[in-house]
Amino acid sequence: MSLAVRLRREFSGKTLQEITTQDVERLKGKLKAEMALATVNLHLALLKHVYTKAMEWGKVEKNPAKSVKFFRANNARVRYLTEEEEGLLKALCPLEHWDKVVVALHTGMRRGEQFKLQWTGVNFYTGVLTIPRSKHGEARHIPMNDQVVAVLRNLPSRLKSPYVFASLSGKTPLNANNFINRVWKPLLQKVGIADFHWHDCRHTFASRLVMAGVDLRTVQELMGHKTITMTLRYAHLSPTHQREAVQRLIQKSTATKTATRPKVA
Repeated sequence: MSLAVRLRREFSGKTLQEITTQDVERLKGKLKAEMALATVNLHLALLKHVYTKAMEWGKVEKNPAKSVKFFRANNARVRYLTEEEEGLLKALCPLEHWDKVVVALHTGMRRGEQFKLQWTGVNFYTGVLTIPRSKHGEARHIPMNDQVVAVLRNLPSRLKSPYVFASLSGKTPLNANNFINRVWKPLLQKVGIADFHWHDCRHTFASRLVMAGVDLRTVQELMGHKTITMTLRYAHLSPTHQREAVQRLIQKSTATKTATRPKVA
């Protein structure tokens, strides 16, 4: 969903003159619970720009978004789930909800991509999930490992709803906000896991790939990052490969000395 579409949806039924600073602050808080802080800032920036132009054109007299401050976004933050934390979560998570966690940890999908995923985008024959329209506007293809395939094959929504993670009626996707507030946050609190958000499941996916020795270019493709810059935040999690890289200097140096050592008569 584009920034403009989201803003129109949130302020549906209100004119530019009717939107208050309190409305913008509420939107800011709501978006914070759904997405990265940098993305919340993009929504605020667009709203501020809309009002700036509206004032220039004489459509409104004031900008209710002007005094709303941006978040100080830390895009370099990487919080991933440890194996121990995952075990604790699995032990206490209601069985009917663990499938959502597994899919998040093993695909790295963004929250919107996962909770709006439709069965038409699931191809068990090729083992690929297709997101028709990703964050960057184009289709995204995500390979499924055996665990994801097993989870999806056994979901009750498979023959009852067009959505993989469906609402009770099956006619709409599961409300992500409702799930996170009703199930995910209480679960984290019950287990005692701090400073962990649903988006961090995506960080966990990338972090585990890097720690398993997967190269950053491949991780970039699997994450759907537009540039390698976003992926580089995980580079420090690959100490083994870094050690192997510098170790080659010793191997090369030893080989050179052996090759140039004079023969003894």
